[in-house]
Amino acid sequence: MADNNTEKQRVQELTNKLEQGLQDLFNSDSYRNYLSTMSKFHNYSFNNTLLIAMQKPDATLVAGYKAWQKNFERHVNKGEKAIRILAPAPYKIKEERDKIDPVTQELLLDKDGNPQKEERRPSESVFCAPPSLKRDKITASAWSQCRIFYDPDLFDQGVGLFLQSADHLKQTSTYQYDAVDFVRQYLADLGREAYYNLVDAYRAKDTKQFDYWSERFLQLIKDQNELLSTHECFFVGRWLDMARSKSKQPELQDLYEYNARMLIGTWTETLSPVRDYAHKEWGGLLKDYYLPRWTNYIAYLKGTLEGRSLTVPNSFQVEKAWINAHNKYVLETGVDPVETAKRMYRKYHI
Repeated sequence: MADNNTEKQRVQELTNKLEQGLQDLFNSDSYRNYLSTMSKFHNYSFNNTLLIAMQKPDATLVAGYKAWQKNFERHVNKGEKAIRILAPAPYKIKEERDKIDPVTQELLLDKDGNPQKEERRPSESVFCAPPSLKRDKITASAWSQCRIFYDPDLFDQGVGLFLQSADHLKQTSTYQYDAVDFVRQYLADLGREAYYNLVDAYRAKDTKQFDYWSERFLQLIKDQNELLSTHECFFVGRWLDMARSKSKQPELQDLYEYNARMLIGTWTETLSPVRDYAHKEWGGLLKDYYLPRWTNYIAYLKGTLEGRSLTVPNSFQVEKAWINAHNKYVLETGVDPVETAKRMYRKYHI
């Protein structure tokens, strides 16, 4: 317990230093020192860059005691004092659970009678995934997966039951949000099914089935976009407007919008493993960012099925074009989100 208290005190001391540092940052000398430090430690967080600037503004390289020995073959001189920074606090994005049969909901056992284990990560929408034929291995980001861990048919029934209360609750803001969100997940589940089937049809060279599932998949993206464009919490325009609102200068507004677009899109200016790291299944973004790259990729697959020799589309260029754009997204007025959710559910529910 004493060790825990000591560690908390150290973190609190660093936090207090940060608060004082932020108050002093924008006088000319401190800000100049901070910018100089930031140019040398661009991979560090804002907080840690500020802590380095406060403790040793002339530092050119910062590493832990063992890292100096292992990575640089250098030894810390006796009597040297350390620069204190806040260590990263990574959180688990995956967990191991007992494996359950999605149909019977019974525990699955291995040959020795012990519960089978499976790794679970947050589920992502296949609509937001970079196009590929990875099927059940496809991911929208580098850290998660597009799998689900529930019975989609049972979820389908639950959505239907929820929407039965629409006439009584449709004016309630929380009900409106949930109605859109539940049907959003329902359409995403149908999209994953359509994607699996179009991949299977392509691999089997079944043109008729490929055409059917491809058309259904692209239509689901369009319908998802229409649904999510009825509620501000699922609409990209709200995010971009918030970014632009932080300044009244047009040049800064454009810069803030560019940064906001990049955060939910390519994440970096060049193609990297963190592409689509913070992907969002939002109205407007589905239509202008995700749909074009899926449309181009499916057209490419269709062409190869027809025997044509084609190059795989470079969707990153399409994504960069959206990042650099400044088209305005306006939420339609007079459109009922609950009625739209009901209509989309009825369209696909059998």
